[in-house]
Amino acid sequence: TSVFTKGICIMMNHDFRSTLIAIVALVALAFMGGVNSAHAVPTFFTSESAFNAAIGGASLNLESFESTFVDGTPSVTFSGLVVTGDQNLIRVNPVAQATDGTGTIGIVDFNFNGNFVTFTFNSPINAFSVDVLNANDFGSGGNLILSNNNGASQTLYSGLFPTNFNSYSALIDNTASFTSVAVNTTLTGDGLQFDRLRFGLVNFSPASVPEAETSVLVLVGLGLVGIAVRQRHFA
Repeated sequence: TSVFTKGICIMMNHDFRSTLIAIVALVALAFMGGVNSAHAVPTFFTSESAFNAAIGGASLNLESFESTFVDGTPSVTFSGLVVTGDQNLIRVNPVAQATDGTGTIGIVDFNFNGNFVTFTFNSPINAFSVDVLNANDFGSGGNLILSNNNGASQTLYSGLFPTNFNSYSALIDNTASFTSVAVNTTLTGDGLQFDRLRFGLVNFSPASVPEAETSVLVLVGLGLVGIAVRQRHFA
């Protein structure tokens, strides 16, 4: 409001040229001061095409879980990360369900308290995506929740999934990097598998949108430009 008032005062005390300059400056100041990021919080994705568009073609690390390990291992080390389960991990290898190669990594809820798998990375990242296979596919289903160690969390899927359903879960945090991501399912007695994990650091610049107050000031400024031009025309 103070910027707007000063602009009006300048217009009332200067000639036509100075008036136009003042109006243009007013509009520019209002726009520059009032534009905020459209996504000032971590952004979650269930669409791979949307995730790919957001990273803008950036190259990410890929882990397809092709390395063998002994079933019943509580944690497994891969290139650039460690996978840990709240129950022992298993290497399942259903060719029809793997989305990259033939290997996957998974867990079965033998304790009937839901599944919780954590991916911990050797270096900070801000982009993560993974294919989640066969989760919430019996009974009444459940929730699939994605979270990172910065406290960002969101339920990406709810309800009963079809058998052999492959879901996509992804996260980009443009506010801060993170070092671990957890996938949690609430359906007890369930099992889930993972494949085609992508991770890394990307330059993510979400679109910016002006605040409502800024839009009003811009419209008022443009209106004043029109009035000034009209008055100059008839002077």
